[in-house]
Amino acid sequence: MPQPRISIIMPAFNAEAFIARSIESVLAQTCPDWELLVLDDGSTDHTATVVEQFTDPRIRLIKLPHIGVISKIRNIGLQEATGEFIAFLDADDLYENDALELLSRHLEQHPEVTAVHGYFRWINERDEFIDVKTDLTLSTDMPRYTWQDILGAKIPTWLQGLMFRRNVLSRVNSFNEEILINEDYLFFLELFLDNFEGVHSLPVYVFRYRNYQNSVTKTAKNFERILANQAAFFDYLLQHPGLRDKWPQCDVSGILSRFIYAIAIIRLRHGQPENARTACIWAWKNSHIRNKDWFRIFFPIMALSFIPVSMLETTIQLRKKLKSLLSPKFANTLAPQIAPN
Repeated sequence: MPQPRISIIMPAFNAEAFIARSIESVLAQTCPDWELLVLDDGSTDHTATVVEQFTDPRIRLIKLPHIGVISKIRNIGLQEATGEFIAFLDADDLYENDALELLSRHLEQHPEVTAVHGYFRWINERDEFIDVKTDLTLSTDMPRYTWQDILGAKIPTWLQGLMFRRNVLSRVNSFNEEILINEDYLFFLELFLDNFEGVHSLPVYVFRYRNYQNSVTKTAKNFERILANQAAFFDYLLQHPGLRDKWPQCDVSGILSRFIYAIAIIRLRHGQPENARTACIWAWKNSHIRNKDWFRIFFPIMALSFIPVSMLETTIQLRKKLKSLLSPKFANTLAPQIAPN
């Protein structure tokens, strides 16, 4: 095969339920100049068999012994990639048909840009759209980001919507294999620190993010480890050499609260009220989070965690409607990337 222009890295573990649809979304791209690297992390289901049914020579299956650390798997993908541009797609998400064309065209037309990313729409396990509005108003023109935007996760730092130049890897570290949560956010941040004006956001949808009950990030297993790694990740950010002089300009309490809120609300909405309370208690004990932020963000979750699961979603929706009526800016206080259910 000639060297492709775009390399797409797709980690997969026990992904037989959705990976065929993900691969089909790559095959449907209006831009044909790509290679797809599927890195099977020692799956115990029929993931490899499903991938092998695709005969397109642009698809390459790389079988690995089970590693269980997504950062290491993505780094293997970076080592194997040969394209000028690199993109990522998870094995349960879908590309919009023109995703690769839109992202690669922008990099070609703007040689000073090192990376570009777009937005997403939510889908469920049946590929149906979930009625949640993704805010495109953050980047109607070329972005003028602030440090609060990037650190506060107010722009979409999702790898599935990202494309960057492979030569950037000579300056930017690959995925940090010691960070077990938010490793994608950290990689995006490294790109941003490398070229503050060179990460562009396009106000277009480029992928569909699948949100469903049994996705890895929503399971109860090893929750304490996930929460501990979230804390370690934030401590790492506080000490990051490229950020130390920026933190005094940022709302540290608000930023950390957004990270922990995402964990707590997802657990609450997926029938894990004990884990949601654990996250709220951790937030209360954390010295970086102000009391007023805790009462504004986490006290409602604590209260909701004692409501029967059958009544929970109705209560959450009612509270959101009441809150929006009382304070229209409420929706902007939370990161736009948090799963709706």
